[in-house]
Amino acid sequence: MNIVVDTLVSNSLKEDQLQVRQKLIYWDKNDLIYIVSEDNKTAEFSQKAEKDEIKTHISLITEFVEAYRKFTVTKEDKHLGKVMEAILYAFMSVYLWKIREDLVIQYGGESYRANVPIFLVLGGRAYSGKTTALEIIGMLLGNYPPYFISYDAIRKGNVADRELLEGFFGSEYLAPILVDEMPISFFTGRTGENIIKNVSNNAKGKHPVMICTTNMNEFNVPQQILRRIYYLQIDSEFDKRYNLESQEHLTKIRRGINSTLFKDFTYRMGELIREGEPLYLRNDYLYAARKIFEEYYRECKMDLPEWFPKKPFNDYEERGKRWWQEKYKHHKELFQIRPDGTIYVEINELFKDPKEKDFALNMLGPGCINESSHILILNEKEFFEYIGEKKKLNPVIRLIKGLVKS
Repeated sequence: MNIVVDTLVSNSLKEDQLQVRQKLIYWDKNDLIYIVSEDNKTAEFSQKAEKDEIKTHISLITEFVEAYRKFTVTKEDKHLGKVMEAILYAFMSVYLWKIREDLVIQYGGESYRANVPIFLVLGGRAYSGKTTALEIIGMLLGNYPPYFISYDAIRKGNVADRELLEGFFGSEYLAPILVDEMPISFFTGRTGENIIKNVSNNAKGKHPVMICTTNMNEFNVPQQILRRIYYLQIDSEFDKRYNLESQEHLTKIRRGINSTLFKDFTYRMGELIREGEPLYLRNDYLYAARKIFEEYYRECKMDLPEWFPKKPFNDYEERGKRWWQEKYKHHKELFQIRPDGTIYVEINELFKDPKEKDFALNMLGPGCINESSHILILNEKEFFEYIGEKKKLNPVIRLIKGLVKS
């Protein structure tokens, strides 16, 4: 069978250097994924796997995720859940375009398209395993070595090559674009910001997504970018004392995995689509992926791990909350609560470095800022709700209550 593919690929794509992805396409007639060969022949990619193949891969994925407890310094379930969440996103990524299209139809507005982020950012410190996670994801998807591309390969001078990246997103090849070590400047600079906004708002029909890693310590972005990305913070460092053991563990996993499970996943997704089953919830566009993986564990008679993510993470907001909680806790004297329901912040005392000020403003939640041009005024109610602090009594009311008591 040969399928005619209407796809636009930028002439600037240097296939020999950048094309680590398989050329996967979605065929509307049967809702399955097909692969396009180098001579432009198509073959069915979606294939049902044998039960023992599924169990092998689910076991290896579980072992891989468990490595983030076994060999790291911080052994918390939430860190493991984020690694699994990245895998779920990668598997679901070839259908995110479809969810975006459905939202536009269902709610009647093009702006709803941007509600499904097509940029997944894995933030972490050095030795946190974010690059390894990207590599394993590439192997599970069936990518060619080295399974992902480096940022250096997609930049032009000191900035990202806009024509190159928009060429990727302008293609109907659906395998996600995996990029390692994306600099913070991509998210804060004009070129990267324009790419993210343009692609998130305007990419229509079939298109891929991007999954990238970046340095967590530097990562802070304005709200207009934050709402267009999905940020997962993988920040538990691997313990160097276990380097040899962890490498042997990863070698075993690398040898055992391939695209078999992903092929089965796309086969099952095709069934869900044909049967009209829901692929997403309003606040969870990975809903179908969670259900299919839960099904895998049941079929393999394996317990669903405690760390398996049941809902999306909100890492960037949680990080911002903790940051401002600490600032308020240790510098309450610099937050002046005013009778009009606002808080005047002694910003020059709180932030000595202008860069820290920009970082701080980006870490505030929606609705917290009342004024931030030359001074910082916060909305009291929204700010205290954001940091989980009980709202303080209005100064005038406090004064009146004090007089009444006396």
